[in-house]
Amino acid sequence: MDDLVFEDPPAPRKTNPAYEAVAEALRKRPREWARVGAFPSASMIASNIKRGRPKAFEPAGAFDSVSRKVEDGTVLYVQYVGEAKDSEEPS
Repeated sequence: MDDLVFEDPPAPRKTNPAYEAVAEALRKRPREWARVGAFPSASMIASNIKRGRPKAFEPAGAFDSVSRKVEDGTVLYVQYVGEAKDSEEPS
């Protein structure tokens, strides 16, 4: 293998600043859907956001997201639903 190069991997990238801005805006308006944008395919993006990826959308389950097909691609909708509590306090 002539293409094998031994080196340390680069540091992980920080989350995209655009994602940070979207997540922050959604947190300010919980449970309101927002059209984030149109993509060739948004279903994988929607699934990742539900899992808390990218990092701006942590923790997993804090955001809900769906994709809808339109004429020229797929539209991504996201809402902040809040962070789940680890345990409920007894009443």
